[in-house]
Amino acid sequence: MKISQSQLRAFMETIENKMNPFDANIDRKQLYNIHTGKAASSDITEFLIDVERQGESLRKAFITKCCSDSTQFEKPIKKNVLHNFASGGKKKKFALGVKVQEVRMQRDLFGRLLAISMEKKIDLAKILTYPLTPIPMSLCHIDGIICKTDKSTLMKTLMKEIDDNSEPPHMDVVIFDGFFMLHLMKDLPASYGKIALKVLRTLTSNDAQRVDVVFDRYFHPSIKDCERDLRGGSSSGYEIAGPQQVRSPDFSKDLRCSNFKEALVEFLINYWTDDSFIPLIRNKTLNINFDQCYSFEVVNNKVVRSINTDLSCPLHEEADTKITYHVSKIQMTCNIEIRSADTDVLIILLGNMYKLDKSLKIWMHVGVGASQHYINVTQLHANLGEQLCKALPGLHAFTGCDYNPAFYGKGKIRPWKILKKYPNIQKAFADLGENNVDPATYQIIEEFVCTIYNIKGVQKVNEARLVMFEANYKHHDQSELFKKKISTTDASNFPLCADELNQHLLRTSYIAQLWLNADQNNPSTKLPEEHGWFINEDGKYDFTWFKGDQLPSAIDDIILDDTQQQPTNLEAERQYASDEDEEQDIIIEDDEFDDECNDSDTSNIHSDNDEN
Repeated sequence: MKISQSQLRAFMETIENKMNPFDANIDRKQLYNIHTGKAASSDITEFLIDVERQGESLRKAFITKCCSDSTQFEKPIKKNVLHNFASGGKKKKFALGVKVQEVRMQRDLFGRLLAISMEKKIDLAKILTYPLTPIPMSLCHIDGIICKTDKSTLMKTLMKEIDDNSEPPHMDVVIFDGFFMLHLMKDLPASYGKIALKVLRTLTSNDAQRVDVVFDRYFHPSIKDCERDLRGGSSSGYEIAGPQQVRSPDFSKDLRCSNFKEALVEFLINYWTDDSFIPLIRNKTLNINFDQCYSFEVVNNKVVRSINTDLSCPLHEEADTKITYHVSKIQMTCNIEIRSADTDVLIILLGNMYKLDKSLKIWMHVGVGASQHYINVTQLHANLGEQLCKALPGLHAFTGCDYNPAFYGKGKIRPWKILKKYPNIQKAFADLGENNVDPATYQIIEEFVCTIYNIKGVQKVNEARLVMFEANYKHHDQSELFKKKISTTDASNFPLCADELNQHLLRTSYIAQLWLNADQNNPSTKLPEEHGWFINEDGKYDFTWFKGDQLPSAIDDIILDDTQQQPTNLEAERQYASDEDEEQDIIIEDDEFDDECNDSDTSNIHSDNDEN
């Protein structure tokens, strides 16, 4: 009896400290790990529910084998694959013959062209107007992973535009990027209740009368599906049943799972209504923006939670735009501190500053540990000017962000310096967030791409592709050696063709509108399916790389007759092939150009240093 009672007490203690599988609020269709609260995937659930029948089937099969062949009894038994919670956490390893695929693709294409050219004169300029590869190599790696760039280089460059980045005076409002703060937490307690206490203590350890905490939401489908797939993380459900439940040992890994993050935020919103948090909330107003904006205040010695409809923005998915939305609702003189390290937050703020109350003073608190510092956003906007700040969201989206791939090896600094110098490019990028991509805007940005690739005297990307190809591969003297050293040229270094650029610009236009309307309850009226994405067979948004044909449909399409000559741009070829630093006029009447613009700030960076 005593043994049974002790076992019962141990069982009840486990349920109290972990997860209660008998809770009426949990999803009955899911199979949960009592220790972590994590739901099993469908294959693990099916295996565990059916494990007894499978075991019995394997036992009978073994007996049957032994009866028919007595030697089977002493032979090793084949190990069966187990699907359980432990196996569900293991990382899958993939071996991709990326370089082999790339070499084969280029071999097949150029081998075909060589064979045709032995009998016919081919129109190389016409061929290079096609994408040629199923994914644009200047935006993607051969395995389909989009090119990334270090976004933080743009923030560091912008910081040089202001002299005073000292710590600001007293703050009236502090706005936190919620998941960024959770990632910063160290030495976390074991239970979720104590985690909630530590998080709230961190959020309220300032003199501000108002504290806002904004969290990402997870829409399905989302234009950020590709980025989330790259970051990894489980798609399993999670259940946090109460404050006594013990977290898993790898909290940072759990934070890569959208279902866990949603469960955690919902737990915090519900648990912070407990009156034990009165000493932390005190006379502050605490606003938590998730699916709605929940306001917490102490009234008559009780924690009171209410819905703040003015700050609720359920159509916003990212905390990045929610931060600007919160700032836009402040209509009084005050100092605002924004705690985030994401470059997107700064860019969105700058793009919307002209619409905010002119009496607001805004600082952004970035960095961690000893590298923490402040950015005077109000002063930065004044120094850059309204037009340049409105162009920044379009430029940032165009040159690579969480929603859109980056140009391989081109980074952020060179495009920024070009934008800063030419007002008509600034207007073109600013217009992307307000209007559809018209021919005039397309033409200016097409010339901008040629400038990024340092192709002088060319205004069309299709022509730029031909110039680069001929400059690298064409012979200029019959006495040249056949073997020519071409060490830095492959498909990744060529600009997009016009069809690919059009889709990239459509995506940029969608993102720019989303960011430039961050002060609106509904930030975008456009449809992703009409702006460079499509819904794939998994129900997720994927990139539409081009709309036309990948390759010429027939040989006749690329054949020149005897009277036709291969179009060429010898002057452009010579300029591209030279090592001269002098830039020529490409878009506006200015003979001088900053030599620094010839330097690319980064290449093939796969990590994003300022991501949550």
